[in-house]
Amino acid sequence: MKASPEAVVTLIRDELPGARAAERDGESLVMRFKGFNYHAVNLRGIDFNKIADIVSGCEAVENDTWKAQEDFFQYIRKSDLLVYAEKSGRIVGFNLVSFLFINEYCFYTIDEAMVLRAFQGNNIARNVVTTALWWFLKNLELDAKVKHFVLVSISANPKVVNNYFKNKYVTRVFDNSFFPSEELVRAHHGYLHKHSFTLVNNSYPFCIRSLFPGSQQLDWSDKRYQFLDGVRDRMPSDFDHAVRGDAWAFMAAANLRLAYGFIRILAILFFGREALFNRKLGLLKRKKRAAAMPHLTRIRLIDERFSERRIYDRRAGDRRKTDRGCDGNGLERRTSDRRSTERRAACR
Repeated sequence: MKASPEAVVTLIRDELPGARAAERDGESLVMRFKGFNYHAVNLRGIDFNKIADIVSGCEAVENDTWKAQEDFFQYIRKSDLLVYAEKSGRIVGFNLVSFLFINEYCFYTIDEAMVLRAFQGNNIARNVVTTALWWFLKNLELDAKVKHFVLVSISANPKVVNNYFKNKYVTRVFDNSFFPSEELVRAHHGYLHKHSFTLVNNSYPFCIRSLFPGSQQLDWSDKRYQFLDGVRDRMPSDFDHAVRGDAWAFMAAANLRLAYGFIRILAILFFGREALFNRKLGLLKRKKRAAAMPHLTRIRLIDERFSERRIYDRRAGDRRKTDRGCDGNGLERRTSDRRSTERRAACR
């Protein structure tokens, strides 16, 4: 008996990675926009077995565009937020985001933003990235100690890095890695230290060594994948993104009020009325509390300030242990010195 066209479509759709999970996960649906459904999933504390189909769908997108460094099911566990786009039950693009707090800085890292080749050209990458920022604005209540927001996007793709460099709205408004302040360089050193990244050359603090070796599947003879002269001038001569996988760490820093304003502008610019009146993330709605992510409001310090030591040309496994100001007995040095002084005074 010949199956009906509707049954065939349903059967094909159900076989697509992430199809069933994407359709039934109504709670994660943020909005429908121009034929695509956008979902946001808080990854902290979630049971990954329950979203295995969604993870498989995102993995299929990654495999279509990227030669992965590690197992995707392990990689995604390191992120805090997933925003994905789906159409007819098929996941067609996603954005993974991580949050890191060091002193007064909130680092918002775009871990991955990928779209199936067949669906590129529909602004899906832009939309999943903007939706994730929008979710951050409306859901995450930051600790009062956090004063600055730093957007981080690390890429070995010349086209991506060139687009950041050419975006005058970003490079002229925000403290950024193309025109960095000394404070941003120090903040970046703290970020490197936290992730055990190494530099290609210590004189070029935003060029990270061997982060994506062999991952890119690009035609290097294509002019679109050549760094602009202005970008090349900011890289060491031995920067090797094609084979070794060296990457540029794009960072844009601003105080929280300016960052929040910029996110609102992006949401309205790209989503129009939907940004204002969306049922879950509408900008006219009161901000939600971050009960689901309480640990993110705690500040993680690195020696009370950012590390400025120039040791990033060593491999992480060869690093010396950080001197935390303790003596041989594990006593904090100031306490130890005070006790020694007291003992000497008592002996007199």
